[in-house]
Amino acid sequence: AVAVMVSLGCWQLARMDQKQQRLHSIAQKEAQAPMQVFEALQSFSEVRDVPVRFVGQVDATRVILLDNQIYQGKP
Repeated sequence: AVAVMVSLGCWQLARMDQKQQRLHSIAQKEAQAPMQVFEALQSFSEVRDVPVRFVGQVDATRVILLDNQIYQGKP
């Protein structure tokens, strides 16, 4: 049991380091101005959390329903 608890403690410390690195990455990327999606794909190997902007049009012939979503307290 002691060995399991020690290994879980080590895992939590490693996970803490991963989360701190992720938060640092998010803070760096948030400081940048939003860019086009294709620019972000070319500029970053990891595009998660990169602020992007895009322009599009609604295509009323194709509707996507998101299940299990809550909006203003209603499903």
